[in-house]
Amino acid sequence: MCTANPTMTNKKRTVIFVFAGRKKYLEILKKYLMAIINSYEEVELHFWNFCRNSADNEYVRALAEAIPRTRIFNQYYEGD
Repeated sequence: MCTANPTMTNKKRTVIFVFAGRKKYLEILKKYLMAIINSYEEVELHFWNFCRNSADNEYVRALAEAIPRTRIFNQYYEGD
């Protein structure tokens, strides 16, 4: 148990970073990400949003909502 923060437990987590940008590549990756998330409770996904257009951005947002334990980091999104 961590003495600095008594609310933390010894449970480990694994974070998978995904440089998300193009729908066509994420569609390929999606089935693998879903298999990992469904198989391992300690896994969390972090999508780093590198989209360059609104269509890809909307897909990344929808995908993040569809996959549990997923966070989006939008500071890299440049938009249209």
